Amino acid sequence: MLGSSPSTCQLSFPSEEACESHRALASRMSSAHVADAVEYALRKLINDCYDREPQPLVKLRIFYQVWSAPSLERVVEGARCAAARTGARLALTAAPVAALHNAFTFLSISGLRLDE
Repeated sequence: MLGSSPSTCQLSFPSEEACESHRALASRMSSAHVADAVEYALRKLINDCYDREPQPLVKLRIFYQVWSAPSLERVVEGARCAAARTGARLALTAAPVAALHNAFTFLSISGLRLDE
């Protein structure tokens, strides 16, 4: 999960100011920031496969808030960049959602490694 607050499950913002701050932070997130987050997830999934050829296929689902997240283009570009840096073969699904489990979360990444 990637968000602007380390808080636990909080379904709504405590104030309008907190909501606007969250939206501003999310909108400034670059594709490089997305790539760093996705790369972290990919490395966790393929941590014991670096010397294997071919690299395993990794299926990623990235859920992003449509009203408060980096654009779809930045999410996809970040994921492609992370895959290139790790050498992973990536199958990506980017799913727009209205909300995630925490109001301060704007990306949620779920992954599955498929060994052939």
